[in-house]
This record gives sequence, C-alpha cells and structure tokens, in this order.
Amino acid sequence: MRSIRSTTALVLAFAVPAIARAQRFEVRPLGHSAYLGGDVSYAVPQGEFAGYVDKAWGINGHVIVPVTRGGIFALRLDLGVMQYGDENQRLAFPGTGRVGLNLNTSNDIFVGQVGPQIMVPDGTFRPYLAGGVGYTHFFTHSSINGVDDNASVFNTTNYQDGVFSTSAAAGIYVPLRAGRTPVSLDISARYHWNGSVSYLRRGDIQDNSDGSITVFPHRSRADFLVWHFGVSVGL
Repeated sequence: MRSIRSTTALVLAFAVPAIARAQRFEVRPLGHSAYLGGDVSYAVPQGEFAGYVDKAWGINGHVIVPVTRGGIFALRLDLGVMQYGDENQRLAFPGTGRVGLNLNTSNDIFVGQVGPQIMVPDGTFRPYLAGGVGYTHFFTHSSINGVDDNASVFNTTNYQDGVFSTSAAAGIYVPLRAGRTPVSLDISARYHWNGSVSYLRRGDIQDNSDGSITVFPHRSRADFLVWHFGVSVGL
C-alpha cells in the first residue's frame, strides 16, 4: 500500500506542471478513436507473497477507448503474462543417448484487467490514473524441445489456480510523435490486489519413479506492484 501511495504522489506531482505547460504550449490533445500499446513489465511481490517469490518479468498489451472528447476519460483493457520462476533439465531421448532433449518448466502469471482511466489530455507530460477489475491466473507448465531446436514438442500444465483481482495504476504519457498516428511513451506502476491463491515455485514438482509427479503448492495472498515501460499508439 505504501508503494502505490508513493507512486501516485509522484505522478500527481507532475500533473500540476503539465497542466500549466498546456496553457503555454500548443500540444494537440488526444483525439483518436482508440489506442493500442505494449510494454515490458517488472513485478515486485508485496506482503506475504514476497516471502515466496522474488520478482517477475513479462510483457503486456493494452487497448484504450476514449469515452469523452480529448480522451480525458476512457476505458482501458490490459492483458499481460509474467514469469516468476523456471527450471531446465537435460534429458536423453528414450532408447538412445544420441538425441538430447531439454525439459523446461515455467512458473507464470496471466493478468487481465479492465476499468476506467482519467488523464490530463494536453501538455509535454500527460499524467493519468486508472483502476481495474479482472482475473489473475497462476500456472506452471512443462515442455520438451530438442537441444538444437527451440520449438516445443510437448506441453503440459502441471498446476494452476486463479483469483478475482483489483488494481490501481498511476502513469505518465510522454508524446514522441504527433500526426495521424501519434506515438507516446507510457511509463506506469500498477498495484494488484489478488487475494489468496495457490501456486508452485521452482523445485515444487517431484518426479516419481513410476512416471507420475507430486506437487507441493504454496497458498498465500499474491499481491504485487508492477512497473510498466512501453509505448501507446493512436489509431
């Protein structure tokens, strides 16, 4: 909670100067029918989740549909996938040691959020606040590929669980290019409240001699703060 308060305060600190600059400089307000964006993300686990997971990296995409002229108020959809752990094992193809295989296990999080966005439509810097509700899905899956081939041959989900989630975000748009297809730098932080959910970490799958597996899941609240660095493009 302290992290999101600090981030919100930082973003709002830019809002007043941005509005003042908008009075002095003629920067066109956002006026397109929709905006598409993408970014890379870095997640920092919060609370009890931080006792089980260190960090996560991922990619995200968003769609923004303005509701009011100039884009002061809009609806925003965010979708993203992050990886918080992985394992890799070298195997031999059954019956021969001449063909090597890689067994890859990945611990991932899928996040989907939809909600309102309010922003300053003009200026060199365009701060915004957003909120969302949605779903967070934790899943661990394993796949096999050849040592010299990156394409997965088989893929199995070993464990999964999901939870209803809410979020709040604060960010800044920095216009990079105007015109028919405007491009803006999009930097933001979003705090996710995920409730209690079960998930696996690295080393939580045991391979048994009969070919089966035993999993040792952890259960806790899974809140995290995600930093986003990307771009938004007007259509």
